[in-house]
Amino acid sequence: MRIFAAIFLLLFVCSAQQPNPDAHPAKTSVNKRDAQRETQNEEKRPQQGATERLRPVTIEQPNAEAKQANPYDARHDPLYRAYLWFTIFGVLVGLLGVGAIYWQTRATTEAARATARSAQAAEDSVALQQIAQKQWVNLEHWRAFKVPAADNRTVLRIDFQIVNPTHVPLTHHLTRMSVGGPQQTVSHVTLIAPSNPYIASIGIELEAEQKEFYERGAFVLQFECTVFFADAVGTHWQQDFVRMLAIGPKGIDMISDTKNILRESTVPPEANQS
Repeated sequence: MRIFAAIFLLLFVCSAQQPNPDAHPAKTSVNKRDAQRETQNEEKRPQQGATERLRPVTIEQPNAEAKQANPYDARHDPLYRAYLWFTIFGVLVGLLGVGAIYWQTRATTEAARATARSAQAAEDSVALQQIAQKQWVNLEHWRAFKVPAADNRTVLRIDFQIVNPTHVPLTHHLTRMSVGGPQQTVSHVTLIAPSNPYIASIGIELEAEQKEFYERGAFVLQFECTVFFADAVGTHWQQDFVRMLAIGPKGIDMISDTKNILRESTVPPEANQS
């Protein structure tokens, strides 16, 4: 009995699982309709996508009405107005500062120029004072005559004066002289006042030919002299002279000045020894 019952149940299950031949064609027709619909839907999808791509896009501005309802006006902003006034004030102050710097620079330049002109005027004044106080000497009051000499010699003596033509005394240190022969030195430190000249002299022995020219009044000799002195402010000077003298029995007939040079110098050693 159990065997028959098991066989019966097995057959019942197999019959339940067997497909219905009548129902299969209907299911196939339904599937075909579904496939056609899917195909049509797929064909419509690109068209719908193209339509959606061509559809205009509208950008919403939710706050546009609020902004138009409450616009910003800088004229009613106190902070902006204060900033604007401070900017204008700063520009004006800057312009005033630039103008002040310009005028100050100009005034400084004018002051510097005035100082330079004053300094130049002071230098010119000092130079003029130095020129006015500059001192020199002249050789004046010449004399030439014979002096007695032994052994029938002819000795000619020439006297002259070292004159101070300025208005301030100077100090004589040394005088060197020569007349075509050995140099003679007169070292005598003395004060030469404007009205008190220093007298100097030199003697020469004439040779026979020179004596003959002297007797005929045609004897010409070259006299060289250098005077060392100090001016009133202590500056030492050296003045060189060259004179051409035409001498005859009556004295000096003519004097020609060929050299007169004044330059700064030092005290000569002979004056220091004296």
